[in-house]
Amino acid sequence: MKNLVFLIILVNFLIGYSQEIVRLGIAGGSLDMELPSHSQYVKIDTPYVWFITKPEKQILFSENPLNNRALITDTAAYYKSNIISSFNFKLLLDEGTFYIIQFWHKYDFEQNRDGGIVETSYDNGETWQNIIYDTVIQNNIEEIVNFYDVSDTISSYDGQPGFTGLQSEDKASRIHFTANPDMYLDTMLLRFTIATDSFDAQNEGWMLDDFVFAGGSLEINDYQVNSELLLYPNPSKTILNIKSAEQKISHVSVLSAKGDIVIEKKGNNITSVNIENLIPGIYLVKCGNSNKNYWVFKFYKE
Repeated sequence: MKNLVFLIILVNFLIGYSQEIVRLGIAGGSLDMELPSHSQYVKIDTPYVWFITKPEKQILFSENPLNNRALITDTAAYYKSNIISSFNFKLLLDEGTFYIIQFWHKYDFEQNRDGGIVETSYDNGETWQNIIYDTVIQNNIEEIVNFYDVSDTISSYDGQPGFTGLQSEDKASRIHFTANPDMYLDTMLLRFTIATDSFDAQNEGWMLDDFVFAGGSLEINDYQVNSELLLYPNPSKTILNIKSAEQKISHVSVLSAKGDIVIEKKGNNITSVNIENLIPGIYLVKCGNSNKNYWVFKFYKE
């Protein structure tokens, strides 16, 4: 049996309380599960499947020593057979021009038999759809990174697409889509579901952490676009280079998804910006010259 042992000391399993709302948009935020208060944003539908605890399995463990807690299936055991179990967030869609949903995760599932699915609901959970079939998102999609597609089917969940197989490296999955006024102040439930069949393959399950619910309001079209101004590499981990044959950049601002300035640099001819200390995610870079011309680019920090 996959149900081997459950360590529930210092573990939170959450069910049956009033769920706090997360704002998706300019006033959005991140949930890394390190603070006890973060658990109030998570609603788990069944006990003894999902836990908020320190991941210590062979594959599903945290590579960051500062990350002591994550959402994980079971604690030290393999995941159970014949389950469909979920947790969800309740998101309020704030005004803005784009939204970002991102999470870091690892998983170890029996390929195409067991897996994890991300779903959305706009009627308080009466009906659900796989996020890759959600027309509200997909009709406004700007970017989708490290996600499953229609070929990644899970037989234990009616052949639905989902995360399946093995991802042993901690990676971010991200959906970035454009907002429109019809979405404003709507409520979205975002659900993460594990589905397994009756066969015991002794896999570890799913670990998720560092959820980001954000957005922005900066209109890129408010600024000039110059194809001769190049930012590279994109995505980048440490240094973002700025190259131009004609423009001498004197002012660079890096803005978070919320629109906050997180890096600002001034000089006579700026050719690079150190972004090593930024957390991974999508940012906007505003470059200006002494003539008060501006160019805005979008880039992803790995």
